[in-house]
Amino acid sequence: MFTLNLLLCFLGICYGSFVGSYIVRFPRIIDPESNITMSYPRSKCESCGEMLKVHMLIPLLSYLVQKGKCAYCRKSISTFYFINELMHLILIALMLWANIFSSPIELLILFLVISSLYVQFILDLKHLLLSVYLSIKILILGLVINYSGFFTDIQSAVGGLMAGYLSLFLINKVFYYFRKKEGIGGGDFILLASIGALLGYQMLSFVVLLGSLFSLLIYLFKRSNFDDRVPFGSGLALSALLIILIKISVV
Repeated sequence: MFTLNLLLCFLGICYGSFVGSYIVRFPRIIDPESNITMSYPRSKCESCGEMLKVHMLIPLLSYLVQKGKCAYCRKSISTFYFINELMHLILIALMLWANIFSSPIELLILFLVISSLYVQFILDLKHLLLSVYLSIKILILGLVINYSGFFTDIQSAVGGLMAGYLSLFLINKVFYYFRKKEGIGGGDFILLASIGALLGYQMLSFVVLLGSLFSLLIYLFKRSNFDDRVPFGSGLALSALLIILIKISVV
């Protein structure tokens, strides 16, 4: 069991490293005029542009060994990558310590769900963008984990999927009718549908209410970053994360 837990922690750190790169590269990945992917070009120093060798990309360890500086130009490396990797290690370690999951598969599914919601929160916060791929991943994993009734029954999960998408879709249509412009991004529809599939239709009104409050607070504190747009996806993701943590803590 100790060996398995150690392996899961290592995989958690590696996944955290992947997530950090995904967040940074995402705006260029979805740009049709860019040829940036997750594998191209290779990772390089953001200051001097030198390509990083394999041993310089070891999660957590390389940052500590290099004392947070590039091995070539000695300029400081962004702490974002290190913090992101550390957060994923802490997350998987806490989930293992809690020992509330019936199988490693169940643990990994919820780990991926929490990580994906975290990424959606950061993407909307930094770029006012949401990943459709991640929302669909949360949706599928939500249906899978609820097939055994982890958060809710499968009927409630399917109902949450449909209600989540349709509710924001219809609200946006009404807004467009009166204001002649889009009020809610399409990415928010899919994100709320995925949260509905995860938590069930019964929790959607609370998710939207809490998410709206979080989004408003984020907008008020970081207004200069958003012009007149509110990062509603960040609020939805944060409210879903909070509800998940509460549900897990009372299991």
